[in-house]
Amino acid sequence: MNKQLIAICTTMLVLTGCGGSTYLSNNDPDAKSAIQRADSLARVSTPQSAAAAYADFAEQYPHSCYYKAAVRNAAFFHCDPLNTELDEPAALHWFQVYRDLGISGNERQEVDACIGLLKRNIALRSKMSKKAADLEQQVKYANEEIRKLKDVDVKIHERKTKK
Repeated sequence: MNKQLIAICTTMLVLTGCGGSTYLSNNDPDAKSAIQRADSLARVSTPQSAAAAYADFAEQYPHSCYYKAAVRNAAFFHCDPLNTELDEPAALHWFQVYRDLGISGNERQEVDACIGLLKRNIALRSKMSKKAADLEQQVKYANEEIRKLKDVDVKIHERKTKK
């Protein structure tokens, strides 16, 4: 399933381009500087740094002409397989924001596929987490029962040795 998500996200990156600084011109020098910094991080830093930079940009400059590309890149970098701090809920959020920005039919289908896969991954991780917690409780209970049995065994052994 993660391979499907990676394949779809990679396809979207190829189809839509990787963002970069080839955006429409904008009169806001702060926005331009911030997007250039995010683009620079995307090229030379870690995916988690790039994801944070694009997300910060999107939150600070929602009316910028760079906004749509920043949202798209925030979504991709949050679920980048090279991102050691993979954040699927954040990726899901940014993909949903991106979908609502009026994207074309094919791209919308791909984004919807990414959203569906992310939702499924998040649900599966939650389910696995609950199962792990249940198993932990069962192991704790079993260890307690073993301790009790050990205590009984020690008492029986002490009675036998006193006789």
